[in-house]
Amino acid sequence: MMDINRGGAAMQNFLEKIQKRQSVFSPAVRKVATYIMEHYSDIPFCTITDVATAAGVSVTSVIKFCTEMQYSAFSEFKQAMQDHIQQTLISHYNINDNNFTEAHQQSVLDEVTRLDIENIHRTMGNPINQENIKKFFQLAEKAHIIYTMGFRTSAIFATYTSLLLRMQGLTVFPITPGIGDYIDKMLTVHSDDLVMAFSFNRYSKDVVKMLKTLHDRKIPIVLVTDDKLSPSYVYADLVFTCSTRTQNYVASYVGCMSLLNSIFAYGISHYKNYVKSLSQLEQFYSDYETFYEP
Repeated sequence: MMDINRGGAAMQNFLEKIQKRQSVFSPAVRKVATYIMEHYSDIPFCTITDVATAAGVSVTSVIKFCTEMQYSAFSEFKQAMQDHIQQTLISHYNINDNNFTEAHQQSVLDEVTRLDIENIHRTMGNPINQENIKKFFQLAEKAHIIYTMGFRTSAIFATYTSLLLRMQGLTVFPITPGIGDYIDKMLTVHSDDLVMAFSFNRYSKDVVKMLKTLHDRKIPIVLVTDDKLSPSYVYADLVFTCSTRTQNYVASYVGCMSLLNSIFAYGISHYKNYVKSLSQLEQFYSDYETFYEP
């Protein structure tokens, strides 16, 4: 099978190879090739019938295209495209140890600030995210228990979100790597519960597997991720997307933090019982002398 999983340059080469073969393709296969070159980022979400219908050809023509491009089946081609696009997302996390001049360092700081501001605007300005905050609380209000889930860096968000939601009086438990009992915890989730999962590039394989299992068990899932190409996307009932653009190896999560702050603020402003829970919590903080006071 052709390897196209090596970043943006490899994908460009692959598309150019399709273009060069256009003259030897049959008219129907040529239509398939043209559609794929123009909509390659949509392929991971398409069935073979979707591609055939969109290109105006038969399913057989799509199969012929895959065969001519050295794939044994459409499913293999589709998986390769998805793997490549995910790899392209990773490729912008560059490690660069050059140019450590004072001027360069200032330029880096300016660019980090610019990208962070952009990530917040892109995340909070997304109308789907804005609409989904209300939908999230509709699901949360119906849930018996809310489970937040995340591994590696995403475990931070799972833990922080569980704290925010508990402060509003909701029953919330995080599912994180911890002592390795996350499978045990997953098995305690029931259909009247809600799972809020965090999954960012590079995506934890265990989280993807667990979300598939939960989805198969008809458990509602809210996903916070960075792109619709996230492998967990297909298992979610509600999705928040956060811009995480960066110029270095570590993604920028300021957009996700702003989203979580907005979710907390929405709950406080729309649900009186959440305000009551916060008042009770503050009283316990006082009774237990939780915080230092000079």
